[in-house]
Amino acid sequence: MSGTKGRSGRNPKPLAVLRQEGDRGHRGPKLKRMVEPQAKGTPKCPTHLSDIEKAIWRHVIAHAPAQVLNRCDDLLLEVLAVNLARMRLANSTVDKTGLVVKGPQGAIINPLVRIANASAAIVRNICSDIGLSPVSRARLIQLEDFESCDTVFESYVFGDADDTSLYGSAGNSRSKRPRNGGQLN
Repeated sequence: MSGTKGRSGRNPKPLAVLRQEGDRGHRGPKLKRMVEPQAKGTPKCPTHLSDIEKAIWRHVIAHAPAQVLNRCDDLLLEVLAVNLARMRLANSTVDKTGLVVKGPQGAIINPLVRIANASAAIVRNICSDIGLSPVSRARLIQLEDFESCDTVFESYVFGDADDTSLYGSAGNSRSKRPRNGGQLN
């Protein structure tokens, strides 16, 4: 079960992905009427973050894919910055103290290893959600490529007088598209 309580199954896909896939869910006109809420503005760094967390925040904002993050992602970015700083601190302390420490009943795994692993899982999930993982970046690029391919295909099929890259100059009355005179092969 994924998602939120009371809703089982897969997490919902973004509307752009649904439209690219076509009408696989047989939604018909409902898919055309669907609107995704859009927030405006850029995220602002909270003042209570430490210097390391603020540096992480600035790094994420600078390297995030264009137009992915907006004002409502402040809390998500805060959780990312805090957990990444926590993971780095735990890992550096583990490097100093070792993976195994002395406990009341003998040698045990350093508790900071669990903290680092939990923080790494949170960071990985958030990075995947906001397009900072290689797979999520590939999905974003793939959507843009599909849009450009659709535009070229539509220009080829329906003809576009303004498109001079495929057919030569717009003033040329003769089309360079192959024709078979309406005959079926």
